[in-house]
Amino acid sequence: MQANTIASPLEGFKSRFEEIRQIKDRWLKNKRLEALKTDLENAYDIPKENSERITAFKRAYPGVMDMLDKAKAEMTV
Repeated sequence: MQANTIASPLEGFKSRFEEIRQIKDRWLKNKRLEALKTDLENAYDIPKENSERITAFKRAYPGVMDMLDKAKAEMTV
């Protein structure tokens, strides 16, 4: 994946994240955040196992991992 091919879809995910942040209903917000996380993982083939692969992905695509981390942090219990 090249950096220029990542920027455009990532902007769409960022916009979606900002929309989700405005949701007041906690259950709906968490469901939408979970879907966003899944979509990010699938769109960018983010590794879920193997710490070396995850570390390499974080270095190569920090913006994608930042978006994923923000979505996780925004979820409420």
